[in-house]
Amino acid sequence: MLPHTDSKGLAWMKSKGLDTLYDKILLTLDHLPSYINHHVFWAGAKLYALRETPTPCVSFDLDTIFWGQVPHYTEDVVTLHNDDLDWPCYEHNQAKFAGLEYDSEYWDWSLKPLNVGFLYIKDNQLKDLYTGKAISFMRKYSIAHPEKPEDERGYLDPMVFCEQRSLPMCAKLLHKTVKVAYKLTGNFHVENNPLVSHIWNSKETYRRCPQAREAFLGYLMSWVRCNFPKKEYLLKHLHNEATGSLIHSGSDSSGKLNGHCRILGDIGANSFIRDANVPVFRKATKGDILFFGEVLYNH
Repeated sequence: MLPHTDSKGLAWMKSKGLDTLYDKILLTLDHLPSYINHHVFWAGAKLYALRETPTPCVSFDLDTIFWGQVPHYTEDVVTLHNDDLDWPCYEHNQAKFAGLEYDSEYWDWSLKPLNVGFLYIKDNQLKDLYTGKAISFMRKYSIAHPEKPEDERGYLDPMVFCEQRSLPMCAKLLHKTVKVAYKLTGNFHVENNPLVSHIWNSKETYRRCPQAREAFLGYLMSWVRCNFPKKEYLLKHLHNEATGSLIHSGSDSSGKLNGHCRILGDIGANSFIRDANVPVFRKATKGDILFFGEVLYNH
């Protein structure tokens, strides 16, 4: 595995000892175009890194965890799961973005977006079309909109469009086979499986809830000790840093938090909350917060 970063990223990795995990670190991102609006295209560097990566290749977001080896795929492209076209970030993509790079009659706007928290691409033909179109779109959009977005639509929609909705459109144009590895559950987490976790919707949980963060980190540390005992020296420093700054959340009179959480009322004495991503529990008491994707067990 060869991570792509810039000089600042490499310095940070070295300060944490993470550079020791890799045979080589590529400084692909030292010279990204200055005109790209980084407020809008906050994950745009990933597309530049992918463009420079030989195929077949895989890409992982930092909030995707593989618990084992990546399977051998025969399809041309594999992603984590589909997103839904009726999500606000995708609803008006064609009207807003087609004219910037995707205005041909050959583009199929009916295809569901592909979540690229994990991405496998088999050959250069698809990789080159996908990254080429996406990078061109980022350039054109950034020149037309160099300012910092004022709302979530401006911050979110262009990035997820060129990264996740354009991919299936490119694949279909080239007649490539697509595999969606998992389903998305009703609580917006990847379905339970032994191979991969995507903590996408849980990052806010771990920021806001010390108990949830400690339980999750404890599980990760135990897993590393068991599977990679020679790397245990990295854990103490990383754990101390990760738990050093916690955000405590408030709630409104309804007991809801950000529309995704609730305050627990009267519950049984032997109640536990299961983490949304890994098989670990924390004790639950009245007044605790049940976050999005977590499950309450009463015994």
